[in-house]
Amino acid sequence: MRARQNAPVSTWRTEKWGALALLGLLVATALVHVHGMRHFGRDTEPHGDEVLYLDRARVVARWDEHSLVPGRLDFADRGGRRSSLDTLRHRPPLALNVFAHLVPFRERAGERVAGPTQVLFQRIRWLHLGLLLVTLGCLYAQSRLLGLGPLGSLVAPGLLAVSPWYGFYVHSAFAEPLRTSLLNVSFTFLIAHLRTRSVVWLVPAGVAAGYAVFARSSFLQFVAVAALLVAATDAFVGAAARPLRRGLRGAVAALVFAASVMAVVGPQLRVNAGDGIEQGLATNTWRNLERGLCSPRFSSPERRTWGKASKAEYLASAKRYREREALSRERTLECLREIPVATLVGNQLEKFFFVLFRFQNKLEYAVRTERWGERSPDLAWLLPVSRVHWVVVLLLGLVGMAWVGWRSPGWLLLSLFALYYFAALAVVPVVARFMIPLLPTLCVLAAGALGAAASRWAGRRPPPVSWTPRVPKDPGVAPVGPDPHSTSRT
Repeated sequence: MRARQNAPVSTWRTEKWGALALLGLLVATALVHVHGMRHFGRDTEPHGDEVLYLDRARVVARWDEHSLVPGRLDFADRGGRRSSLDTLRHRPPLALNVFAHLVPFRERAGERVAGPTQVLFQRIRWLHLGLLLVTLGCLYAQSRLLGLGPLGSLVAPGLLAVSPWYGFYVHSAFAEPLRTSLLNVSFTFLIAHLRTRSVVWLVPAGVAAGYAVFARSSFLQFVAVAALLVAATDAFVGAAARPLRRGLRGAVAALVFAASVMAVVGPQLRVNAGDGIEQGLATNTWRNLERGLCSPRFSSPERRTWGKASKAEYLASAKRYREREALSRERTLECLREIPVATLVGNQLEKFFFVLFRFQNKLEYAVRTERWGERSPDLAWLLPVSRVHWVVVLLLGLVGMAWVGWRSPGWLLLSLFALYYFAALAVVPVVARFMIPLLPTLCVLAAGALGAAASRWAGRRPPPVSWTPRVPKDPGVAPVGPDPHSTSRT
């Protein structure tokens, strides 16, 4: 009886040490990246799309068109003064608008600022560092909600914190950190709902998911999958009730989540429809499909020349994106009619595995092109570490999907997202950068696999299959019977 009475105190102490360890991880991660900014920041030069992001952010800041309110984000190609930056009109503008808020006020007012691009670049890196810390906190919260212990929950944020590949994007002007943070904030609240069945968590989950769609429009399809999982879990899992009441409970939960998403996405869809954007939240859908489905294999010598020729043809085919997309659609459909199904599947699998394991990522490109000037060779040791880290997290994540990915609705949510993302990458295997939003989810699944393996090694039962809602207990009342969420025998 004494052990049971002392259980809440022991749990509180464990939680305290877990929180302190998380705080230490966040501080250590921040110090490492701050040191990197100071040691390598002065010599950092933006490359490729980063230059376009920075230029576009400065332009929309001067035009005062960088609102973050749904319905006021500019997805349309209106021509005129935007024609000089037409190459970015197809991108979801949330990241550009966020970056525009970081442009110095003096530059927005039309004054000359010394080194404006470098000033904006440095501020974006500080923003990305904050987003990294938010993502690490979300991974810890997800792990705890999924049933891992306070110390075991440090595995997922620890794996992400030591990733050189992900760390590179903290020091870049790409949109991946923003997309990843919004997605994981939404997942954290969704898992909290799936754990407790409290509808309150679905409101912030839907709002974060809506803004994640603005950052990457392809997330919208998975929002529908998440809504179906919420409805099915609330309707068929949990305490016994009449079928009508269970169905009503699931429908209400799904509607709350969908309404929260549409409160963010709906106004923008209406404005985009008025601007003639048929795809809703993206205007280069067919261009990406053309690149993903019609491009030669990576092993083909025609790959490089095809990419340059295809891009030149796309940009020269018409002045506006709507017209370009229509022509790209015709080319894509014609290509699919000519390629046999077996050949198409083989090509996509080859390109998919090439992107997973052999594609040169941005970190490798940055080191080899001396992005950091004379200090670039000092970071060459990160390249093999980055490759090994990615392969280990990927394989452990796949093991986690098979081992614990079905044990609770929360685990199933992450497994479904991983499967959805792998399917999307198989259709559009273009660049390795597209895999960055998947990396944190793989880290959580890898932590689940390691936790289950540790329990098996220690002779304990694996985490039980738990599809029932977790009801908070009164710490002053001794528990009656075994806790179905406990991993120990006693």
